[in-house]
Amino acid sequence: MKLTYIILLAQQGDTFYGTGEKVKEVTLQSERMYEGKNRTQITVNGHITKRYFGKDSVIFHVEEAGQQRKSSAVYSFTISNSDSLIGSFISTVAASEGTAKCQRGNSKYYFSGKVG
Repeated sequence: MKLTYIILLAQQGDTFYGTGEKVKEVTLQSERMYEGKNRTQITVNGHITKRYFGKDSVIFHVEEAGQQRKSSAVYSFTISNSDSLIGSFISTVAASEGTAKCQRGNSKYYFSGKVG
């Protein structure tokens, strides 16, 4: 399964916060786009760890208010360039974990993860 979110972030020093919406879900059987009231809302908090002798890292904590229940996930990224982050996640949804990517586009961030 691959999920895609649009998120808007504000930054204060090394910490940031924001909100977002789930806009797409891809499974082996189908692809679903979410519009309007069908988009699941998320809140995002996190921090940046600056490394002088390596790549900086970013931790996101995401809380999702799903239709069935609330869930939480932690994303751990390495800053690969000024427009994208590559890493992994772990979630309370079915104890899932996998790879994740966060990419800047049109002043918004798109973040997606793939289980497995």
